[in-house]
Formats: sequence, C-alpha cells, structure tokens
Amino acid sequence: MSDKSIYANEIKTATRTVVLNQYRKWAKDIFKRKQDITAYTLPADIWDFEQTIAFDMAGIKGSKLDLTCFERNRKVYKRNKNSRHFMLNGCEYYHNLTFEYKNELMHPNLRAKKNFFMWADFCGLPKSLEMDMLLNERNLVDNSLIFVTFAARWRNCKTIDPILHAVREDRFENDLNPRACKAHHSSDAIEGHIYDTMCDFGFFPIVNIQYIASKGSGATPMCLVGFSNSKVFKQNSTLRQTINWFRDGESKEARKELNYRSIKACTQW
Repeated sequence: MSDKSIYANEIKTATRTVVLNQYRKWAKDIFKRKQDITAYTLPADIWDFEQTIAFDMAGIKGSKLDLTCFERNRKVYKRNKNSRHFMLNGCEYYHNLTFEYKNELMHPNLRAKKNFFMWADFCGLPKSLEMDMLLNERNLVDNSLIFVTFAARWRNCKTIDPILHAVREDRFENDLNPRACKAHHSSDAIEGHIYDTMCDFGFFPIVNIQYIASKGSGATPMCLVGFSNSKVFKQNSTLRQTINWFRDGESKEARKELNYRSIKACTQW
C-alpha cells in the first residue's frame, strides 16, 4: 500500500495557492503604480507558480517582471530548460517578462532596490547556508515579499542551534508530549529566528503554515513562512494553519474535518 496521503495534492496545492494569492495581492498594487518586480524562485519540476505569474503579465502595461529561477541539480536543470513557452526568447506574448534560469544555488538579490519577491522553497533543514542567503540585507529592500519552505523536524543540527534552542524552550514551558515535540512549534521557532533580522527592515510575518503532505514513517513535517514590509498587508494578521499534523487520539473523521477546514482557510485567504 502506498504511503501517499489522500490529502497530498490538496495540501501542496493549498500552500502554493497561499503564495500565489499573496503575490497577486502584492503585485496588483505595484502594477497600479506602473513599477517593476524582481522575483527569485526554486521551482524544481513544478512550475505552476512561475507559469501563472508570467501569464499574468500579458495584460499589464507600464510594468515589467524580471524572473530568475534557480536549480543546482544538473539533471533537473536540463530536464526543465526551455520546457515552457515563457522561457523562450522572442515571444511577443511575454514582451514585458525577462526570464533567466540558472544552474546554481539561489543567491541574494543582485539588482532590485524595491519590489523584490522571493520564494526560497528549500524544503530541507534551515541550515546556516540557506539562512545566510535568505537574510542577506540585499533581499530586505522596500516593499518586498519573501516566502521560505523548510523541513520542520530535526534530530540534531549544529548549524541551527538558535532555532533548536527555541524549540526546546517552547517544549519545556508547554510540557509537550514527546511525539508531537519532534516538530511541534518548529515553524514558530523558524519564524522567530527570521523575524529577529527582518524586523529591522520593517518586515513582519504574514503566513505560518505547518503541514505534512504524506503519511507513514517517512513523512516529513514541513512549514511555509512568509514575511513582507508592504503596506498591502496588515501587521498582526498572520495566516496560521496546521494541516495533517500530529493529532494523537483523534478519529480519522475528525482529522479529515480539521484538514478540510485548514485547507479551505488557506485557499480562500
């Protein structure tokens, strides 16, 4: 029997929809002012977000989108290079889109002085290399929107000691059960660690979602956190949801209902 959760597609779609909806809300205001956007993403083999924001540019006048995508795996890079219409040069439909695909690690913002978007969909541990790139001051420019995806369960990783310490302190203060505390509140600890730097640049949290998109012994708890310093978003109104998480003692039907409500909240936000 497959370990794949019946919720896998819905959960992944929900998290991507959250990112897309907030991007569109943010970009709409920029386009009204006829300004440009610089965007960095890590699509791997899933290009739904990039395809959509490229397509959105077709009806926009007076603004441009400079989209750069990164892939360090050579095989994945070769498989995806020139695989979508918007990637090809000379296409009049995407006349106000500049696209670049790089076979390398994601690097910090190089040119944008404002209106910078980043979705650092790392999925792995929040290690120093990734955190240093994410929190580089060149990313933290005026009117920007930044999302990051990390694994939310760790055994031991010296490079994330400050985050581990925050999780341990939270576990101790709240007397969390051993099974849940493997990942419980990791998203809050990551959010807090990032906010310690970003708050100095006017950023505040807008999204914090912890989720598990599969089941079985190999299931990896994940989290999506997002920050912005744009006036488009309201402070102290962060979307906080938990989907398909550790819920000992609950019936299958109760878990299903909770997941349904959380997914609906994400897709409608």
